[in-house]
Amino acid sequence: MMLIGSGLFLVLVVLSFLTLGVFANVAIGIGVILAFAGFHYLVWGWWLGGMIRREVEAEEKLQAEERDT
Repeated sequence: MMLIGSGLFLVLVVLSFLTLGVFANVAIGIGVILAFAGFHYLVWGWWLGGMIRREVEAEEKLQAEERDT
């Protein structure tokens, strides 16, 4: 992983120098968008997962009560 990360960093630095810094701005913009998307995915996934678990538990409890009566 370190080797891949180092190689990617080297490629980004070289492309940034070759494009006089334009590529660095594009890379930062893409990184910000990916960070926002990752944060959104984690937060909504956690929230939705909890909601689904509560609904399933409520349904199972209701079914268990119906079987007992």
